[in-house]
Amino acid sequence: MTKQLRLMGAVLAGVVVVMAMAISPAHADNPVITHLGAAAKYVDRTDQLCAKITAPNDKQWAEAHILVNGVPRWTKIDRGNGDRKWSCTRNLSIPEDERFTLLVMSCSKPTNSCAGKRVTFFS
Repeated sequence: MTKQLRLMGAVLAGVVVVMAMAISPAHADNPVITHLGAAAKYVDRTDQLCAKITAPNDKQWAEAHILVNGVPRWTKIDRGNGDRKWSCTRNLSIPEDERFTLLVMSCSKPTNSCAGKRVTFFS
């Protein structure tokens, strides 16, 4: 009888662990990427998209985009005021446990051209 109880206890413990893994949300990413004097980040805890200019250049702006199937769904632009601080959206209410692409664009005012870098992340 004792052997059966131990076996049942072990099985029950295994079931509890599997259920906890299935119920718990997946660990979300908090990506930060930089490119040519611009930076972008996604903050999962607050569902915010942020952009900032990292280079001391007043002829530049930074764009942060979250892409869904290759198309920008959310955007934040930092035109810079010299403080090099993050400029962030309000809570975007992004769906949980989904795959997105974060895109940072470094743009130049004289030429109005942009260059970018992207990374995939999970919310």
